[in-house]
Amino acid sequence: MTTTSPTTPHRSVARHRLDMNLLVLGTLVMAAMAWGVLLLTHGPGGHGLEGHTVTSEVLAPGGVGEAHAQHGGTAAFVIPPALVGGAVALGAWGFMVVAMMLPPALPLLQTVRRLVSHQPDPWRLTILSATTFVGAWMVVGAVLVAGDLGVRELASSGWLTLDPRWVTGAVLIGAGVYQFTPLKDLCLRGCRSPRSFVLAHWQGRRSSGAETFALSGAYALSCIGCCWALMLICFTVGTAALPAMVALSVVMAAERLVSWGRRLVRPAGFALIALGAATALIPVISQSHLL
Repeated sequence: MTTTSPTTPHRSVARHRLDMNLLVLGTLVMAAMAWGVLLLTHGPGGHGLEGHTVTSEVLAPGGVGEAHAQHGGTAAFVIPPALVGGAVALGAWGFMVVAMMLPPALPLLQTVRRLVSHQPDPWRLTILSATTFVGAWMVVGAVLVAGDLGVRELASSGWLTLDPRWVTGAVLIGAGVYQFTPLKDLCLRGCRSPRSFVLAHWQGRRSSGAETFALSGAYALSCIGCCWALMLICFTVGTAALPAMVALSVVMAAERLVSWGRRLVRPAGFALIALGAATALIPVISQSHLL
């Protein structure tokens, strides 16, 4: 007759607790490393990671490419400055996502880890969940970078002339208004409850990888709907306004994680609208007084 050791359930509980602690620790370490990169690239002159491009050396007059050509060499290829700038901006966005969005996604990762605990490769599936979540945000970043490059191209061609303060003010006001929309409320409710996505998207009829991808992708879409406007502010100001990024990161995490987080939505909306109006109008008022 086979007997079961009385310590087996305790070992299972201990192993589960260890896995969850490792998951939290690993996520926080990755976020801390991303914050470290953002901090290191936060220049005192207001130039963040997205402000640095290799084109200053490769494409600028007197740079590497020109020096090579002067010595009779033929450059194999020339990287368009816009492409390099866009790639660097997208990389900066990736660090922002890992730093600001991945820690609040811990409830999703913990839920997935519980669901796949009896699978032969639970950590691979957990990493797939995190990768899917970050990947969805990277698609958003690609759209934002493409739009930014398009606006810059129009501005450089003379078709569009915008005061950067008006752009920043408009983004702040738009983000503030979005805080009051039904879509924000709907997405925030979903983002605060990853278990609701389990009921809707973990059907058990597909492979564990497909189930994990579907669940994590749906949750990511909900969080994008919740936080895209606030992340747009971070994209607009860049790492040049690192304190603003930290403040927004705290607000977004609190909205999604703490019990009273939904109470922050409307006050944050009012604050963003007021800040946006001040950013756009105060310089105009001051200039009119000087005249």
